[in-house]
Amino acid sequence: MTKRKHLVRHMGQHKVHLEGVDIFTGRPHVGLYGCFMKSRNVIIPTIKETTMLLLYFEPDGSLVSLDSTGETVTDLMILSDRLRQELTRAHEAGEELCLCVKCYMGKKVVFSYVGENEHFLAHPTE
Repeated sequence: MTKRKHLVRHMGQHKVHLEGVDIFTGRPHVGLYGCFMKSRNVIIPTIKETTMLLLYFEPDGSLVSLDSTGETVTDLMILSDRLRQELTRAHEAGEELCLCVKCYMGKKVVFSYVGENEHFLAHPTE
């Protein structure tokens, strides 16, 4: 029996399989990642859903809405051109619109709205 030195390489290396949907674009992402960090924690953003009342459109096209605390909000994003067109059409028709907004990572994005006569849900990539 001979004694040999065994080099241990890459033993115990953890792999993480992550799947998710990009909340800004709606595109799916899949990946296999090796963990070389001391901490093997994955940070998941907290997503908060709220509803806001649409007050009016600014001349530059941005939205001004009223949140549940009674404050005006002007930093809303609309990722879908189709949703922007539908909102503009319904607002010009004089409908009172309630916006469905998702808040995450410091951004507020309008994903759908509920009008007096209709409900519209847009996928972000449309």
